[in-house]
Amino acid sequence: MTHNLMYYYTDGACGSGKTYQALMKIAMAGGRHLFVVDRKETMFARQSTMTKIAVNSSHYMPTLCVSSDNDRSSKRIGVRRRIHDLANDYANHPDMCVFITHEGMRMCDFSDFTGWSIWIDEVPDIMDNEVMNIAVSRVIFESLYDLHPIHNEDGEPTGWSEILCRNGDVNLAMMANDDIANGLRALHRRVLEAKATGRRSVIVNGNAWSDFGGDRKCNWFSIWSPEHISNFQSVTFLANAFTDSLTFQIMQSMWPNIQWMEVKTKNTRHFAKRKVTIHYYAESHLGSRRLFWSDEGKANLAKVCADINMRVAGRSHIWMCNSADAETIDLTGRKLSPKQAGSNEYQDVSTATCIYTVKPDADQRKVYELLGVDSNYYTQTNERETILQFACRTSVRDPASTADLDLFVYDKAQAEYLLRYFQRDERGYAVATMELHDLGFADAQRKCGRPTITRTPEEKRELARQRKAEQRANKKAAGLCALTRHRCLEWVALAE
Repeated sequence: MTHNLMYYYTDGACGSGKTYQALMKIAMAGGRHLFVVDRKETMFARQSTMTKIAVNSSHYMPTLCVSSDNDRSSKRIGVRRRIHDLANDYANHPDMCVFITHEGMRMCDFSDFTGWSIWIDEVPDIMDNEVMNIAVSRVIFESLYDLHPIHNEDGEPTGWSEILCRNGDVNLAMMANDDIANGLRALHRRVLEAKATGRRSVIVNGNAWSDFGGDRKCNWFSIWSPEHISNFQSVTFLANAFTDSLTFQIMQSMWPNIQWMEVKTKNTRHFAKRKVTIHYYAESHLGSRRLFWSDEGKANLAKVCADINMRVAGRSHIWMCNSADAETIDLTGRKLSPKQAGSNEYQDVSTATCIYTVKPDADQRKVYELLGVDSNYYTQTNERETILQFACRTSVRDPASTADLDLFVYDKAQAEYLLRYFQRDERGYAVATMELHDLGFADAQRKCGRPTITRTPEEKRELARQRKAEQRANKKAAGLCALTRHRCLEWVALAE
């Protein structure tokens, strides 16, 4: 698609009431709506809020949550099929609000949803990714798609390939009517778009479909296109600092045909002034999985925990961490899961700790590099935004609170992300500052990732030669397997 589109957004700060106001609009206006949230737990909370609004306003709005928890198949493909079928199942319903997740939205084709409106709560991840076991069904992939191996600048194979459309006669409508191929609609649409537009490649972790046998799974990636939701009557994003997110920046850069219009949140509540202190412990290095697993990192975390426990003594305190660090981190207060976006349950708490790290591994960095996206996007989306959402579950969202708020994170980059959030908030009620606590490792410098291997040009050429030889051997073996399979089929036919 290349036609101009108009999308709406509300990027009010946490606690500004943007989600509640959106649900109120839905209840009052009626019609058919898809409301997209970041996780399954949030769906049911939003559904409960919608029910209360409908009761209080006397505007009845039927609701439904689509997730694996209430799907008999308990499989993601079952959820995807149910979302696809919503347009037909509720075609004759004048009013309906269905709640799904970001993941469900990215994996679905919405070409049948004309007349519906979509509301996307929180910033969605713009990276499409699906892992599939195709040990048997790979013959379908072989008939539909070719693989074009990707090489780096030195000519070395990366082990990844671009998925190219082989059979252009198969369209999305045909797939929708096929019970087996229906689950490939999302992938097929992306491959067809890449062929038509020459952008947004779809890449996969192999060089031949025969690679995906046994335990090896097919793992494909692409950049999610906001044009996938262009059939909706209206599209609205509801997210804190949405226009500052890399998701928005990528969409704005890659899809200049989309016009963005801001819808201001009505700040009907006055927020009292309060002081926010953001505490951090590492000035010259970042928290990382590799560090926290090391003896050095565990010693650092022990010192951090002791310091935090001293500072929050006698105060209500919520905290979260990676599950891998749960045995290392010993903090007083209530431990919660990292994903707490949208909750008001802890707005009486004025101290919160986020010892959390999510960095891309080598394969993820390679994927982002191949798709032309800065891998820092992964960290901002999956680590720092999660920390921000958790920090904003506290008294910072209580309009009447004047309590000093203390937030604890591990490194300076995380602290700066929080600081920028409070500085951007137009309400200006939270006066934020950063405070470093040097426990003996603040200035320690660490290199992230695995050590770089330096090779001479001759060594690079030899490595490329060896890998190509391996690929030829694999293809030959695959050919022999295919020949054997063909002969076996012939023998079966003769026997019959």
